[in-house]
Amino acid sequence: MNELEAYEEAIKIIKRKEKLFIPNEPTDRLFITQDELLAIKQALTPPTEEEVCKALSEEYNVKFTFDGKWFWLCHPEHGNEILKITALVNRASHLITLIGRFYENMKASDV
Repeated sequence: MNELEAYEEAIKIIKRKEKLFIPNEPTDRLFITQDELLAIKQALTPPTEEEVCKALSEEYNVKFTFDGKWFWLCHPEHGNEILKITALVNRASHLITLIGRFYENMKASDV
């Protein structure tokens, strides 16, 4: 399951549970299964550099690498080029979220 699918599955679970919620009532109806918990956890877990490179590579049909700071497009005709975020917005905006979550986690772990 890719990141977008994991996120969509987590949203479905939350919406199902939200329908069961009644203010000021016991929350037994909100019990979640282990599978539901794992789906939500997967959606909330930031992607790894390998997952981001794989998603980019699959979308653009070229290899991407990460040097610890930047994602690089490895294209034999153009040499290595730093990934241009504007190109992503026009073609695959869901990758912006994937990359953003990766960098958010990287920044948080540096603190």
